[in-house]
Amino acid sequence: MLNELLEGLLDRIPGSLAAVLAGLDGLVVDSRTRDPECPFEPLAAHGARLFRNGEKAIGDLSEPVLQELMLVSGRNFILLRSVGSSYFLLLILARTACLGKARYELQKAEKNFAAELA
Repeated sequence: MLNELLEGLLDRIPGSLAAVLAGLDGLVVDSRTRDPECPFEPLAAHGARLFRNGEKAIGDLSEPVLQELMLVSGRNFILLRSVGSSYFLLLILARTACLGKARYELQKAEKNFAAELA
């Protein structure tokens, strides 16, 4: 079922290159990619570290749960969205992708993944 959810996420977001479900330990649980050269495994490992550090940083703002991170490079958008307390979704997009639609779809997908992992 996780692979179907990831595939559906890629199908609904034009310009998406990869969708990954990973644990906060940095290990990939499942993934789907449109580009076999897309380096999603190292991004998942680094994304886990970013999430952990981000939660420490916002803890100072009395907000204990980090919901989303976005990284922007010259060629890609990289979105990370928390799923429960132990997982996150990683979405790698081309810069031509509609960022608003991607964030909306990722927010909707979070609920489905959380239900599947419960």
